[in-house]
Amino acid sequence: MIKITFLPNNNTFEIKKGISILNFARNNFIDIPSQCEEGTCYTCSCEINKGQEILFENIENDFFDIKENSSHIITCITEVKENIVDGEIIINLGSYK
Repeated sequence: MIKITFLPNNNTFEIKKGISILNFARNNFIDIPSQCEEGTCYTCSCEINKGQEILFENIENDFFDIKENSSHIITCITEVKENIVDGEIIINLGSYK
């Protein structure tokens, strides 16, 4: 099971593969500001506190690992890696860009 927690309200869910963090948040009534939804404007950028190693960026079907020391992710293009079965993601929505 892959858990995702959105701070500061500690909303925790089980996330499935194949959906962006932004779309998953929307589907669960979590508000993340966005504009382009292509990864170019950075409006949906959020601080990530845990889980970088189980995420990747999907840019027009080109896949890029997120560095373990990354402090922010672009939620519209970030997804859970296909080969991951267990893990935890913590995103701080109180800190944009």
